[in-house]
Amino acid sequence: MIDYEYILLAMDSLQNKPFSLPYLLCIIAYTLLLSSCSGTLRKTPVPEAYVDKVKPIGFTKIRYWGDNRKNKAYKGKLIASLSRNGPTKPIYILGISGGGSYGAFSAGILNGWTASGTRPNFNLVTGISTGALIAPFAFMGPSYDHLLKELYTTIDTDNVISFSFPLFKVISGSDAIGDSAPLKKLLKQYITRDFLDQLVKASKGRRSLLIGTTNLDARRLVIWDMVEIAKRPGKYPVKMFREIMLASASIPVAFPPVYVPVSYNRKKYYELHVDGGVMSSVFVTAGLIDPDEAAKALGWESLPPINIYVLRNNYMEPPYQPPKRNLFSIAGQSILTLTSNIGKADLLKIKVLSAHEKVNFKYINVPKTFEYVPEETFDQKEMQALYALGYKLSVKGVPWRVISVDEAS
Repeated sequence: MIDYEYILLAMDSLQNKPFSLPYLLCIIAYTLLLSSCSGTLRKTPVPEAYVDKVKPIGFTKIRYWGDNRKNKAYKGKLIASLSRNGPTKPIYILGISGGGSYGAFSAGILNGWTASGTRPNFNLVTGISTGALIAPFAFMGPSYDHLLKELYTTIDTDNVISFSFPLFKVISGSDAIGDSAPLKKLLKQYITRDFLDQLVKASKGRRSLLIGTTNLDARRLVIWDMVEIAKRPGKYPVKMFREIMLASASIPVAFPPVYVPVSYNRKKYYELHVDGGVMSSVFVTAGLIDPDEAAKALGWESLPPINIYVLRNNYMEPPYQPPKRNLFSIAGQSILTLTSNIGKADLLKIKVLSAHEKVNFKYINVPKTFEYVPEETFDQKEMQALYALGYKLSVKGVPWRVISVDEAS
């Protein structure tokens, strides 16, 4: 039975548009309380017995389970990307985290890094959530910096998501309170057949671009090989490329999930994919390959120095901010605190694994000193300020940090 007090509370919050992120997260929180009260039939899910056997329709070898460290194909892909520069030149890996509108910080870092003259040509680029929207441009290199800046400094909430009758959607059994049509339109503008052709050319046969989504049916992280998707000619791969980017950035409940058509034994099913940040805030190669094993596979005596850089679109030490005594403020800040600490744990894991593998690991995050009260979820002025901050920090050389165990506790 629906608790109408929650509906009234939600309606009160919805009167104060445009949305702020805490309010949006609060709506998500009590949407979960309503979720058992209604529902509609979904597209045919994959039977559990076929989870490891189905393949995206029209493709083979374009994805891997993110938690399967024994997958030979995935390891082979990673090792191949490390081999691009030969046995003597350093290896560079870039991981871009989730963080919503705070992705503008990474856009600024990348542009400033280019201006500093020290930005490397990455062997491997990975992205999750807002990082998945940034990663293709970061992979393409400095010649696409202007588009990345445009994407993160000229848009607002209306360019990303639309909200209309969200509570009606909840009660009627919709799969989200928002509509991602604006973001789809944005992706259609930037991700074209020509863009994919240029991306394949930029890969030079060995560089890798990987994006993470959450398979909500299996509750597992899925890593998508975006270069392999781009290699296939025609319009369908362009659509698939956009859909994976969209899925990785689709915050559950706020954004509709993305249904990925798959098949097995000539029968069609649909996987339900949402924001990769549900499983991990960022992912890189740490813990997935052993340097000695990789060197042996390549026929080298040893691997050259491996450098992992992570752009964290969030605070490491969130600013002190007492919540108000109401459901919206307390729930919103609780969820933000949860996601922030999950991200810190991810960094610590990368740090520990990198130390074990003798890999150089550095990261940068939004400084605690950055304070801005947004008027909406994707506040253009806030994003412009974040971009400017990232650029300023990196234009004279990125001030990389090295995480300590004490700092992550």
